[in-house]
Amino acid sequence: MMPTLIMNWPAGEQLVHFDKNETLLSAALKAGIPVENSCQRGDCQRCIGVVRQGSARISGSDETIGPGGSLLLCQVKSSSDIEIELAHDPNEILPPPKLYQAKIIGLERLASDVIRLEMVTPKRQYLDYIGGQYIDLIRHGIIRYHGYVDDMPALLRSVDAVVLPSSYPEGIPKIFLEAAACGLPIISTDFPGARRVIEDGVTGVIIKSPTVDYIETAILALYNQPDRGRQMGEKALVLTSGSVLGD
Repeated sequence: MMPTLIMNWPAGEQLVHFDKNETLLSAALKAGIPVENSCQRGDCQRCIGVVRQGSARISGSDETIGPGGSLLLCQVKSSSDIEIELAHDPNEILPPPKLYQAKIIGLERLASDVIRLEMVTPKRQYLDYIGGQYIDLIRHGIIRYHGYVDDMPALLRSVDAVVLPSSYPEGIPKIFLEAAACGLPIISTDFPGARRVIEDGVTGVIIKSPTVDYIETAILALYNQPDRGRQMGEKALVLTSGSVLGD
């Protein structure tokens, strides 16, 4: 007997029989459920659901996601009955997605599942949106929100690098000084304040543009060469101990 997928959302529910060798997104689309998606590779982060009953297995691994866990339907399969709650109503007509440059200037946790985000967007830019359409905080290590931190040295000791891909003409960000003082390499876009702290390839990495490709390349370079990252951090620490920033 084929396993059963129960997919529900605020305004409805549908039961689907599926093949255990196909992804849950594929099963839903075959059944005519218009689950929001665009790539079916996990890159767009749109086909989000939460397991209510049963469990799903991430394709190509032994990792399973049980009740309460968030998942991408295009990346999981199941060999038994499962119930999924969609993050978005599949019958709701959403404004077309757009990409805007924005600077986050405030982030506050109002409740365990509510976060207030304050951003600066380009002038005269009209944002047509539905609440929850643009930002999804997903657990399982994709995003970790710490809230207010009063012990930055302890937090910085728990990471391997600091990344600030700003598209604004910043001064010298305080986080750069904190990172360097903790012996961490810095990855940043090219702006005047960054060049005061970062010597490209020596104390950190300056990327040409705040695009995914440049950021990913810089992070992977340090990830694959941890000794190089540590050497950069040590030289950054020497920089903050000298008089370079005061010149």
